[in-house]
Amino acid sequence: MAKGFAKEQQPDEILVESLVKSRTLEPAINIKWGKQQAQLTPQQAAAHALAVLEVVAAAELDSAVMRWAVEVAGAAPAEGAKLLQLFRQKRESSQIPSCTMNLGDESIRPDTARERAKYLLMNAANTEVEAFLMVFAMQDLSLTADQAAQMVEELRQMRGLQTDWNREGLGGDGDEQP
Repeated sequence: MAKGFAKEQQPDEILVESLVKSRTLEPAINIKWGKQQAQLTPQQAAAHALAVLEVVAAAELDSAVMRWAVEVAGAAPAEGAKLLQLFRQKRESSQIPSCTMNLGDESIRPDTARERAKYLLMNAANTEVEAFLMVFAMQDLSLTADQAAQMVEELRQMRGLQTDWNREGLGGDGDEQP
């Protein structure tokens, strides 16, 4: 759950919800897992989210290394585990070699790809919440599309954001930028 809407938490699930600190009116992210709870700034939460994605890639590669050692190279599981331990130690203590990713029409470094991905993920999330705000403003607050767009623009300025989206399906003609 990650859209800021409350729901009942299942015992084995991680619940992520948006908060506004009552005294400072600053944004915060509340993370609950079982009886554990943490409150993070948006920057801390974004850093943790990216770290989780990086660990997902590492876990999948670790599994493949272990499977290769056992299933392809014929090593005993204990030998495969030793190879995996050596691989992990080397990965943690070494610099990542210079490399690029082939994206079809261009090759870019992984750090550049991460920055683009972060931008796209944040822009996608911002676009969805702004679209929800537009519908809420028009349907629940009875604002016109232009008034709702003005509200969204004022909130963007308060947040320091530039979001690329159109109002197709929200009462605009699809070519306008709110």
